[in-house]
Order: sequence, then C-alpha cells, then structure tokens
Amino acid sequence: VTNKIAKRLKKDWSYMVAQFKHSKSLSDFVEAAKAPVEHLFNDHKYCGEWCNTKQAEKEGKPYLHPEG
Repeated sequence: VTNKIAKRLKKDWSYMVAQFKHSKSLSDFVEAAKAPVEHLFNDHKYCGEWCNTKQAEKEGKPYLHPEG
C-alpha cells in the first residue's frame, strides 16, 4: 500500500467511524466497516453520508475526486 492510499483509507475510516459512533447497532457498524476499502475501488454500496460520490449521485451530478 502506498503512502497516498494509506492516508486516503485513514481519512475514509475516520469518516465512517464518526458516522456510526452514536446510536447505531454493532451489526450496522460491521457492515459499514466494509465501506473504506470498497470506496477505494469505486464501489459505494456500503458508503454512508460521508461519501461525496454517493451525495453527487443523489443530486444527479458527476463527482470528480480532487486527487484524481
């Protein structure tokens, strides 16, 4: 894993944890824990509110990641 990818995983993991730290069940957390790695490979089915790509899809807009 390159340093750039590790930083991105760390950021995505922290967003996911912050989203599920209050009033979520353990099974929801376990399911959401799949999101950071899948998100890295452009699969957003496990992503939550923190995912900019998922938000853009809801709005019907294309999303281009700032890092390319």
